Amino acid sequence: MSLRAVVTALTLVGCDQTTRIEGIVEVVGMPTQAGIAVRSEDGQCSALTDESGSFAMDCRRGLILVNVALDSTPHYPSAHSVEVLRTESLSIGLWTLTPQPPTDGLWWVGAQGLLPLARTHLVRTGDRGAKSYCLDAGSQTSGQTAAPGNVYFVDQQAPDWKLFRLDDDGCAQRWRWHAGDWRITSSDEPEASVEHLAKAKLHHFALPAGRYFVADWADGRLTPDRAQTTTAGEKRYLGAVFVVAE
Repeated sequence: MSLRAVVTALTLVGCDQTTRIEGIVEVVGMPTQAGIAVRSEDGQCSALTDESGSFAMDCRRGLILVNVALDSTPHYPSAHSVEVLRTESLSIGLWTLTPQPPTDGLWWVGAQGLLPLARTHLVRTGDRGAKSYCLDAGSQTSGQTAAPGNVYFVDQQAPDWKLFRLDDDGCAQRWRWHAGDWRITSSDEPEASVEHLAKAKLHHFALPAGRYFVADWADGRLTPDRAQTTTAGEKRYLGAVFVVAE
């Protein structure tokens, strides 16, 4: 994926004088930030980012507007106006880009960009006194894979959803009947930080290795796939398997 950052000069003063412009470009989900091209619109100054995403270039002084863009992938806008009135180095800070999905829904941000999640089911088994919501045998080892650590999802006008860590049996939740009501006895829901974007949210999870289930969620519960209901006491619930590898 080719990346670039564009520096557009609005007003130039003191054309014989330059200022070193420094900054950092970060793309959510990218394993490396090296090789991103940064340049002014007229081409009079340019640089490439290093492994940390940092760049430095000598530009003419004046008022500049900095736009950071992905060449091949739409992204949520990020623009900064900077007035350069000195000759010493000037930091213009960090720009974090989030790829923008082509359609509404929930998208995982992987090393190759935005990826939709393959759909599968949890199966509810048991009903008298105890019930569990688990993967069926055909889904035990399936699922898209990410490296441990930072995992990002872009929720672009999607219905509600939740992420569950699956236990060793492939179960997301276990319930037991107690004192006239069903109560959850086992459920692992990792916490996320959420950044609000234009008509979207960026969810950031710090996940250890393991298997996870991205579940459709509505009105405080898993969303049943009624077309896939099998026998009495057994129903299927929509979602996707997500694997964080060692």
